[in-house]
Amino acid sequence: MTAGVVAAAVAAGELAAAGVCAVALAVAATYLARALHPPAVGTALVAVTGGPTVHPLGLVVVAAPAFTGAVVMLGVALVANDLTHDEQRNCPVTGVSHRAPADENQVSGVVPPIDGGMSP
Repeated sequence: MTAGVVAAAVAAGELAAAGVCAVALAVAATYLARALHPPAVGTALVAVTGGPTVHPLGLVVVAAPAFTGAVVMLGVALVANDLTHDEQRNCPVTGVSHRAPADENQVSGVVPPIDGGMSP
């Protein structure tokens, strides 16, 4: 959508040129990021064709949906976590695992030796 805001600002008044620039910038950006995402191109085009209600908002059009989506997802995750609380679940409370370190004998058959390759 940032591509659409930039294209609308640069090609002010020329809707067709701004639309083409927005689509091209969005495709190029998602391609370079190796994250081709067709809806990103659509939202860039919406930022151009949004008209007088969208254009004055500028980059707020980009930040507001992302921030709102993140807040909604966090809220849903917190509620779902509280509703599905299970005493058997052993998620780390502090971000550090409370498990004891593995004994070398427990891992010897699972992890191949570094110097000798795979053991038969």
